[in-house]
Amino acid sequence: IQSKNLKAKYRHNVRDSFYHLILHKGIGGVSESSKTSIEAALRNKENRAYFSIVGFIKKALLLIDLIYFNMRYGRYKGAKTKTLVCDRYFYDEIVQMRYLELASGTFLRFYENLIMKPDILFFVKSDPMVAYGRKREYDKDYFMKKAGLYSNVYTAIPHIGIQDNDLKSNDHAIKADIDRVLG
Repeated sequence: IQSKNLKAKYRHNVRDSFYHLILHKGIGGVSESSKTSIEAALRNKENRAYFSIVGFIKKALLLIDLIYFNMRYGRYKGAKTKTLVCDRYFYDEIVQMRYLELASGTFLRFYENLIMKPDILFFVKSDPMVAYGRKREYDKDYFMKKAGLYSNVYTAIPHIGIQDNDLKSNDHAIKADIDRVLG
């Protein structure tokens, strides 16, 4: 974008999300153990009441984030002088909600329908074991299951598919799509 002498604003969807601000800055700033307890509750269904309450709050915050994003940046979509380029954040949340079994299919479809469809979407597919090697805080099964969930999400959305080990050969397809959108 900068090579085309266009102005750009950067927003980090994770770091700037209400969920992240409340969990990491608010709760985590006061008590690291409380933050850890909340994250653990999302991965442990033994205490159904706690899981349900924390899951409801997470879904509400994710929905607020998505609505806020749409209100703030919705005018960019389709505007001739503004282009919105997004990462996979909102799609990641669909995968995470499916993985954690936090949301019904109805809620997930509703959430997905609210996501502004990007002009350009490319999906870098990594081997689950390579991803595990990069981020070992989760076990191997986590990456295997999420790889399947990602495939299910992205098969329904037109995108440029890229293998993690083949980024260079797909570079031209990505640049062509960016040129098409930015002109």
